Amino acid sequence: MVISIADLIGAILALMGALIVASQSILVRKSTIGGSIKKLVGTVLLVNVITWTIISFLAYYPDFKVNLISLISFGLSGFFGFFLGYRLMFLAIQRIGASRTMPLIRTQVIIALILSISFLGESLSFFHLIGIVMILFGTGLVSKEIANEKNSIFSGKKLGLIDLSIPLIGGLSWGLNWFFTKLGLIEGTPVILGLAISSIGGFIGFVVLEGIFQKEFSFKKVKSPKLSWYILIGFVCALAFFLNFSALSISRVVVVNPIWQVSPLFVLILSYIFLPRLEKISSKLIIGSVVIVFGTITVILFM
Repeated sequence: MVISIADLIGAILALMGALIVASQSILVRKSTIGGSIKKLVGTVLLVNVITWTIISFLAYYPDFKVNLISLISFGLSGFFGFFLGYRLMFLAIQRIGASRTMPLIRTQVIIALILSISFLGESLSFFHLIGIVMILFGTGLVSKEIANEKNSIFSGKKLGLIDLSIPLIGGLSWGLNWFFTKLGLIEGTPVILGLAISSIGGFIGFVVLEGIFQKEFSFKKVKSPKLSWYILIGFVCALAFFLNFSALSISRVVVVNPIWQVSPLFVLILSYIFLPRLEKISSKLIIGSVVIVFGTITVILFM
């Protein structure tokens, strides 16, 4: 059994990204108490656009290594991930709760794997697949326990077709995000430049659709101290996507995407440290955490 150095580095970057995503989740929880999800998403997108556009100009002007395929791919990646993925996930959490949303959102793994195997020529072994299933099962247990919504307004609500379709379409959207990101990187476009195009694509989608359906969004209405939280989350998100793109630039979707899904384990750890709401560790949390760890090890060993 020989482990590719590129895949190993990609797996390490994915684990680091999962930790950053988990810290982002903690910040989102704190900042959205009395805040606005819509303004948070808009501010995060704007921070990413400004950050990556400036860095791209400083690093690559005037020789931008972009062709039509990578331009379209990264633009779609940003629309499906930076914008649509986040909006559908937050909307689903608002409608049916986090414990029901997160397992359905993780259908992104299936979509990403099908697309990468079918169109990018990637492959996975039987034990690699077993590791992915273990990660998904473990994250499902941990996510449900972290949400702890037994006594919430969502506990007795029956799921309708629309309720189910929102997180499932969100999972499809995130799966497409992974595919188009890898497709753009294959064309040789640098990570930083890809991030700039992707964030611009997401921001354009946000501005157009919010302008059509909402019409009242204004960054002028984002007041301090919420603005400082939103900007901080924007930079954390930028770092997470940088690790995501970097991992995909050297490794495969079938390696990076499953390992990225261990973020609920880090959310559990960070929540226990910074959000004392978790007063006890249940047996499901322990089982889920152990399964995630063994699933991650399995994916790394058999990637």
